[in-house]
Amino acid sequence: MWQDVKIEKVRAGTFMVKVTCEKGSNQLVAILEAFDGMCLNVQQAKVSCENGFSLEAIVVAEDQTLDVRDLSEALQKAIGKQSGGKDLHKFDKNCDL
Repeated sequence: MWQDVKIEKVRAGTFMVKVTCEKGSNQLVAILEAFDGMCLNVQQAKVSCENGFSLEAIVVAEDQTLDVRDLSEALQKAIGKQSGGKDLHKFDKNCDL
């Protein structure tokens, strides 16, 4: 399964997320659950299912120390989980609502 995850830090705690991968069941759900598990709030998002699955989103982290590598790793694992990869609970937290 092909996938591409690109994360750009816009400012402290704010990231531009771009994900493209093959169409699959529940890709969007898996990504949103990963965001939720990392206490990320989606400020804006655009999703397309033409020519595969793609998502562009601006997310804001409650944890200002979150870095690009951790976010990228979590999203890659979330997408991989949909294709039979291993589950990752590294970022399961209680978020302030």
